[in-house]
Amino acid sequence: MKDLPSKDNPPKHYHLMAVGGIGVSGLARLLQAQGHTISGCDQNLTPLTAQLETQNITVLQGHSSDHITLSVDELIISTGIRQDHPEVQAARAQQIPVRYRIEALGDLMRGVSSVGVTGTHGKTSTSSLTAVALMGGGLDPTAFVGSTLPEFDGSNVRLGGGPFVAELDESDPLFEFVVPQIAVLTNLEADHIGAGDAKRPNFAWDSLEHLTDAIVRYLERANTVVFCADWPNLNELVRSSGHSIHASEFNFSTLEGAFSYGLSEGSFYRATQLEFTEYGSSFTVLRGFEELGRVTLSIPGKHSIQNALAALACADLLGANYAGAAKALENFRGAARRFDVKGTLRGALIVDDYAHHPTEVTATLEAARQSGRRVRVVFQPHRYLRTAEFWQGFADTLMAADDVLMLDLYSAGEAPIAGVKAENISNRMLEWGHASTHFVGSFEGALEHLNRTLEPNDLILTMGAGDITTLGPMLLAYSPEKPAMVRL
Repeated sequence: MKDLPSKDNPPKHYHLMAVGGIGVSGLARLLQAQGHTISGCDQNLTPLTAQLETQNITVLQGHSSDHITLSVDELIISTGIRQDHPEVQAARAQQIPVRYRIEALGDLMRGVSSVGVTGTHGKTSTSSLTAVALMGGGLDPTAFVGSTLPEFDGSNVRLGGGPFVAELDESDPLFEFVVPQIAVLTNLEADHIGAGDAKRPNFAWDSLEHLTDAIVRYLERANTVVFCADWPNLNELVRSSGHSIHASEFNFSTLEGAFSYGLSEGSFYRATQLEFTEYGSSFTVLRGFEELGRVTLSIPGKHSIQNALAALACADLLGANYAGAAKALENFRGAARRFDVKGTLRGALIVDDYAHHPTEVTATLEAARQSGRRVRVVFQPHRYLRTAEFWQGFADTLMAADDVLMLDLYSAGEAPIAGVKAENISNRMLEWGHASTHFVGSFEGALEHLNRTLEPNDLILTMGAGDITTLGPMLLAYSPEKPAMVRL
């Protein structure tokens, strides 16, 4: 973290709109830790806003121009807030600066030792693992990630005196202007794409080419790049940003250039001698030709190994103690909603996961397969535009599940698109011959079906980015005599 306010950097009063979101609430905590006065507002009060209030951050329900008082020095908004919003207009009328959340985050990272993690998939897990590795390696990081962690006392923010680790969402069109010392790129493919009339909130890019161009500009500004060599075309993309990719030997007196990680031969940081357990793995890490040591993970899947390699690469480049970093990862149980074990019911394991893109669903199903259990997925498609683009991809990847229950689409506030519905996915799976696909629509339909058909060897996997995360706890509390009708 940067220095606390001083004569040359006086404290300010920041007012944050949409402060109930995990990203804005995290920024509120970071700014308060610098000694600033913080207030915020949101349409609905949430557990996150309740936590902020316990930390002496004033939270107002709803949005109003009355929130912009003379004491406010700066208004911070998310990219989902329109410029013609009355609260924004009130700030501009009073000549109060209005800035986006990610701009304020970029200010906190500027000029300090930092790691920025972006990519289409794995950002939250990789940034979380990186912070935990730095903690274990003795570097006391500040961290800002997209989910809560036990290691952060149930918050998505950790305050420390060491390097700053931040998750940078590529769906935010301003992400490219954040300048970390080390830029981590996990992967890249089409998501958050909405051209022309299809453009909607959270779909910032007209095309994959435009997003790729922004990624290149982001990498160009970083001193060091860490990227996944297993992902197609990232080598070429990194080279196009002007960074030289280091081979098997390197002088660590300077960190300029690019370092690859992955399972593939030729990766600078490479996992070898992989062994998989029911819910985890172990592997040996090579740095070039040098063996750094064995790592054990308690989170499943090859994608978790890749994410852990990125974290260990950053820790190594920043001078952390490798043994301590590796030991910390052994105890890591995952970020909230990332293969998040909710409990067991009559021998069946209930797991929740945020996967809402076909690639993420594929990786999560592969991880679930490690358990040896019958994998039963309850899937909730997220957003109309994403479902319109990827519905056949969802049908294809869900074919790997033993049993699939399809819920109604979760709109996330989007206006409907004619003909786009969850049944399209389940119907296509039936056309392709999946033996056990059921459109149940409602939570109550899913709860009744699961309660009636549950077997001890089941792994119930709830997947999606909507309110499906509440289904697992509802199933654990469900009984036919007293059904859990209310979503928690």
